Amino acid sequence: MFEAVEEAEPTILSTAQALYCRGLLQGIIAMNFHYEGQMDKSRLAFCVPDEGIRPQQAARIIVRYLQQHPQTLHYPGYFLAVQAFREAFPCAPAASRPQK
Repeated sequence: MFEAVEEAEPTILSTAQALYCRGLLQGIIAMNFHYEGQMDKSRLAFCVPDEGIRPQQAARIIVRYLQQHPQTLHYPGYFLAVQAFREAFPCAPAASRPQK
């Protein structure tokens, strides 16, 4: 993921990798949004702001997380993405969370 984000002149391979990452990130965010309406809020992995986040912001959040936690790079990408979003967008305790 680092290479796709930081590469000055993208190649076909890095572009494909970046598109894969973007799709993965959008899928994780969409899944969490769907679960937000379907399950107990205390079980959500992370709580994105109501206005949402842009794919570029999501990528920056994950890259920053990977840079700050290099000891986790052996974990699967989806797990690292969820951990990054969890750190960036923690859910408020259930008692203080507004009802939607």
